[in-house]
Amino acid sequence: MSADYTPTDLENQGIAGPNKLRELLTTCEDPIDAIKSFQQSNSIQLPTLNPALKLLDLHGVRRFEYHEIVLNEVTERLLIRLRSLGEANDKKSQKLLEQQLEKSFALYRVPQIRPVVLEALKQLPKVPDRYLKVILADPEFYKSCSVKVRQQIWLKNDALFVAAVEPLLDAYVNKKEKMLRNVDCGGMATFFVSETTKARRQWTEI
Repeated sequence: MSADYTPTDLENQGIAGPNKLRELLTTCEDPIDAIKSFQQSNSIQLPTLNPALKLLDLHGVRRFEYHEIVLNEVTERLLIRLRSLGEANDKKSQKLLEQQLEKSFALYRVPQIRPVVLEALKQLPKVPDRYLKVILADPEFYKSCSVKVRQQIWLKNDALFVAAVEPLLDAYVNKKEKMLRNVDCGGMATFFVSETTKARRQWTEI
């Protein structure tokens, strides 16, 4: 099971969190000013947003809701960008993907950051071993990765490959056995052509 995300994950990367705020409040002279300063330092720094924020205040939209919407929008745009880099499949795009992964991988346990990490991993033609080792050590993270990423781990770990493929093979065999039991002896000749190749491709095990 993956270790739960904690604010320390962010703070270890230089991003202020509750521990930083707690420290600030225990050492300041004016808590109100300290909180305002903390909010100002860690908010979206775009002067053109100030009029919009005042309008949102009038409509009762909380800052948390506003930042959550912005985060979701930015995340979606970033995912689209990562996919386009993967489709480009050239050295420049690969370099950009590697840079993005380098910046975000340490925060893979943060729920809001994980989709970006997973997409960057998926779009890289070859994931560096240092990342694969971390993925391998975290079962929950491993399961979240795309098949493309897990395949690179399977090349180095036969046991995980068998564990991934065995249930699919068992399900395929069980389905065939069930079909066989439903065919009487007189229809045995038609058993192996009872389904077209196209139909079998729709099976989840294929």
